[in-house]
Amino acid sequence: MKKYLSIIILAVVYSCSGCSEQKATNQKIEKSAQNLSLQDSLSVFFTYGELAPIGYLDDANVITEKYGFQLKSIAGCVIDDGIIYKAHTQNQKALLEMNEKYGKDWMIEFEKTTHYKLSIPFD
Repeated sequence: MKKYLSIIILAVVYSCSGCSEQKATNQKIEKSAQNLSLQDSLSVFFTYGELAPIGYLDDANVITEKYGFQLKSIAGCVIDDGIIYKAHTQNQKALLEMNEKYGKDWMIEFEKTTHYKLSIPFD
């Protein structure tokens, strides 16, 4: 009986720690969204998930700022539909801004010039 009670307690503690991780992630997203208004001159793309492969940019980098945009990682491996929705909504908005400022081929030109690929979730 004690063995089963221990397993149940561990399951509850583990599931609660996931809730605090999710809360921290949501706070990070909100903070990133607030910072958007401080940097109106730069378009901001949200990224999430595991680290990108070598040769890809997926987080803040001075190279991207020179080209008029920033990458902000808003979540690691633990994501949910809310994170995905927020990232895709922001990324579509930023893509429209970048297309308007630099033309539809800006991403291709960026990758050719810098020799870095971009890891930006759009859909």
